[in-house]
Amino acid sequence: MSTITARARRWLAVGAVVPLTLALSVVPRPMTGPAGASELGTHPVAAALPPLISNRLVGVTSDDGLWIRDPVLADVSWTRIDDGNTATGVAYLYGFLWSTTADDRLWYRDIATAAEVVWAPWGTTDHRVVALTATSSELWAVTAEGRLQVIDPTHQTSWTDVGPAAPGTTAITALGSRIWATTSSNTLRYRSTALQASSWQTAGHANGVVALTDIGGRLWARTSDDLLWVRSSSTSDVLWSHVGHAIGVTEMTAVP
Repeated sequence: MSTITARARRWLAVGAVVPLTLALSVVPRPMTGPAGASELGTHPVAAALPPLISNRLVGVTSDDGLWIRDPVLADVSWTRIDDGNTATGVAYLYGFLWSTTADDRLWYRDIATAAEVVWAPWGTTDHRVVALTATSSELWAVTAEGRLQVIDPTHQTSWTDVGPAAPGTTAITALGSRIWATTSSNTLRYRSTALQASSWQTAGHANGVVALTDIGGRLWARTSDDLLWVRSSSTSDVLWSHVGHAIGVTEMTAVP
């Protein structure tokens, strides 16, 4: 279900709008290459496709750049790969990057590292989204009205309200069957991923966090002083560790 076909990936890479149902559900067929080669990876067209984002932090910056970074616990460089679609939220799901914009729209993009890959419109959001994340099967959004909404974009066309967001949410991510949120009161909160109202619990401090994601079983955060921090997913108040600079990232996700 989550496999993206080479056909769909090529359409996205050249800027065409491809229906999401096609991109996610068409079964790829073997392509016959020179000298009878039948593996897709040996076909000259497939070989020309840009590499995909893999095992990287992904960030959208205030100057509308789309950047990637190796999730190592050291101060390494970020690499700009494309524009950031003026995103108010960004998430990874089903082999695509998803973004919300201030005009209440939801977009998706192939995870190719090439520039000029199209952000294709999927539909609308019920309200302006201020933070976005994804579990393995749904997008989760925090609205400007302080509500938490969920959608599976492969099967649903409307969002489901699943209760209040954590008060003053600044960023969210999903890890370990929990939705994690940082708040304007400098706290780290969490709740279950049950598709119903659920109480928010406190897991410690999260000072000045403006962007949040997870990869490798850890929480990663960018703070208002433009630093990158990491901590475990413990529900106790454990320390954050400084691991580098954050190049003005305003929204973050990760591609495993």
